Amino acid sequence: MATTQRPQLAGLTPDGETARQRRSRDAHLSVLLAANRFGAELDAVLAEHHLSMAQFVALWVLALSDDTDGMTQGALADGLLNRASDVSRLVDRLMKADLVERIASTTDGRVALVRITGAGTAVMSKAFAAVTACTEREWSGLSMTELGELNRLLGKALWGNA
Repeated sequence: MATTQRPQLAGLTPDGETARQRRSRDAHLSVLLAANRFGAELDAVLAEHHLSMAQFVALWVLALSDDTDGMTQGALADGLLNRASDVSRLVDRLMKADLVERIASTTDGRVALVRITGAGTAVMSKAFAAVTACTEREWSGLSMTELGELNRLLGKALWGNA
């Protein structure tokens, strides 16, 4: 009886991996696992406030905006690193919940601005406190120095800054 060899697919088996390749793969998997775990925890916290992560981030961007008149959907999209068409639907959902409002620009009648409402600010404040408590729990095993180093290393991996 002939024995069959398992096919060796380049990149799919650790055979012949260098130490750097193995470390890179392990780091990638660790980041994915952390993102999935912490993302699920944040999703659960935000669900208690009837918010998705996208809605929370949109409210956060609007709440931190220096422009009290509101911001254009394009500026909001830039703050979210999102497509404008996605932001339109997101704003529609937030409006339906009375968390944001669209208002006409006082300087250009063709432009609609989005701003957070009082109800949106109240929801955001409660959600932000819950998110802060969640992230503090998630990272409680690291010291301030380690958190700084983690942020520095992730920034370097993402954007090349030291």
